[in-house]
Amino acid sequence: MPIIKNSQEIMENAQNELDARAREIVLELLESAISSVDPGNLVRKNIKLVDHGLNVAGTRLDLNDYDRVIVVGGGKASGRMAEALEEILQNRITAGVINVLRGTAGDFRTKNVELNEGDHPIPDDGGLEGVRRMMDLLKGLMKGLL
Repeated sequence: MPIIKNSQEIMENAQNELDARAREIVLELLESAISSVDPGNLVRKNIKLVDHGLNVAGTRLDLNDYDRVIVVGGGKASGRMAEALEEILQNRITAGVINVLRGTAGDFRTKNVELNEGDHPIPDDGGLEGVRRMMDLLKGLMKGLL
């Protein structure tokens, strides 16, 4: 599915063959550029699951060494990143909460990562509640590690 939603309309408005070819080239370049910085694609590129080993940008973690996999985060990219993480880790994610921009939770599909809506750039009560839920998930994770 194309990233640029009106690409067909852009092509239909070409004045001649040369204009159509120029539009085609520009659309291909834009699609490629946008795809290369898509948060989900960047996660897929840098995080790989091989057997029970999670490779994160060159660092390997043996998932057998962990009881839980928790996902927390926030920001404009967090929804796409959570989708990609669930795609990679599948049912290995124990729980998660991320803050996404108010009104966008329906744009993302996650099973184990809860999407919490909040305002941006000024945090609101929704965003603060999401952080509280993240902190609840993280409580006790560092016991015995320090």
